[in-house]
Amino acid sequence: MSSTGNGTTFALTTITGGDTAPSGIGRVVSYSEVMINGEAIEDPDLTTDLMEYLAGDITRIDSMTIQVVFDSGVHTDIAMNNLLKPYDSTLTFPLQSDESTAASLAGSGFFLSAPLLGNLESDARSEASLTWQYDNKETALAYTAGVLS
Repeated sequence: MSSTGNGTTFALTTITGGDTAPSGIGRVVSYSEVMINGEAIEDPDLTTDLMEYLAGDITRIDSMTIQVVFDSGVHTDIAMNNLLKPYDSTLTFPLQSDESTAASLAGSGFFLSAPLLGNLESDARSEASLTWQYDNKETALAYTAGVLS
């Protein structure tokens, strides 16, 4: 499942002591869902016939694919100079008609993959897919709901 961009932005910032973050990745066209996985710990109780469970820890945050339209040179820079380097990121969702502030998803991570050049065709926009992995290290993953007007 993915969502269309419609005003969505994905911004990177430099982590203290880290490499300078790229100034942009292009215009977001769509992005895939971000699955957060937890674990269930078995908690057997001999007085019941069914297995019982306790909630465990978050065990994995899946990567996200971001489809972007870009200017030449942007993705070459990401692939050559910024792949696998940690940055803080903020995915800001489109502002809804009843909101004064848009919802966002923020956290640190790194690019797992980026095309060296992307798709280049005559009479067509230049698109590419980037794979972003949240690492939950420098900045823990956090969702902020939009503020209603």
